[in-house]
Amino acid sequence: MGMGDNQFNENTQFNAEGQGSAPYNGNQPNQYGYQQGGYQQGYQQGYQQGYQQQMVPPNGQYKPDSGLVWAILTTIFCCLPFGIVSIVYASKVDSMWYMGNFQAAMDYAKKAKNWALWAAISGVVVLILYIVFFFFLGVGAAYKSGLWNY
Repeated sequence: MGMGDNQFNENTQFNAEGQGSAPYNGNQPNQYGYQQGGYQQGYQQGYQQGYQQQMVPPNGQYKPDSGLVWAILTTIFCCLPFGIVSIVYASKVDSMWYMGNFQAAMDYAKKAKNWALWAAISGVVVLILYIVFFFFLGVGAAYKSGLWNY
């Protein structure tokens, strides 16, 4: 650049030392050497392309039901340990589905339902054992106290 090559115009910005810089037109590198908008545009394009590719489930399948409601109900009313495992699996279904891992989402949904089922069954079994135990405990106490004489 010679003395006659002047890049300055009315949009030129000058710093305190009087050095001017060419106006920003969107394609010049910034102070770190990166082009403005390049990273963001590339990120958006990659995100949109990935999103479009991921949202095509195999064989036209729908997102499986996570079973989170059943997991929570069985945790509260039936069996706490099995219900917690069911909640963990149910919470992973949506994230796996939207990440495009359809098979993992279906597997997690199946595991969540199975754990909720086992929590419900174990809760019913414990309730039946509880009732039977206290029934025989009451009969034994009545027999021992003499209230039940034959």
